[in-house]
Amino acid sequence: MSVEVTDVESFKTVVAQAYSEPMLDVESAVELWKVLLSDKHVGARCLGQALRGLDDIQVRDYVLVAAVTGSVDVALGTFDDVLNGTCAQSLNVASVERAMCVLRACDNYLDVVSVPLHGALAYLAWWSGDSGTAELETELALNTDATYSLALLVRHALIVGLPSPVAGN
Repeated sequence: MSVEVTDVESFKTVVAQAYSEPMLDVESAVELWKVLLSDKHVGARCLGQALRGLDDIQVRDYVLVAAVTGSVDVALGTFDDVLNGTCAQSLNVASVERAMCVLRACDNYLDVVSVPLHGALAYLAWWSGDSGTAELETELALNTDATYSLALLVRHALIVGLPSPVAGN
């Protein structure tokens, strides 16, 4: 992710201000994530708005589907297709790694724990077969919100030893 920064603290302040505002509509938040996941430049305000957008499950799931399929042009509402294997031919490990880098970079600009961000990182880590990172990210999310369903799902997958979709590939 490329973010032009001249003064990191000022940038973080603008990110925090935008993050504290009400969320944009789902479509606008998804558009911001398309930009972020395409490795394009983004301003502090847009970054904060994109991070706030993760609070909406549709936006968070868009990020997950875009990551595992390698396409930012996936439609909203296709997460079930990924879970049930319909998109199995298009699973993309490189785009998952890139999305995880983007999410981690975004996290560096927040002074608070974004439960959806860490839940998404937990899922993507489990998906890519990195159970250690998945466990760490799950705990970060659940320590802030013990009821966050995606983190609980990843924790359960880890406990029962559910193999990731890329296991054995």
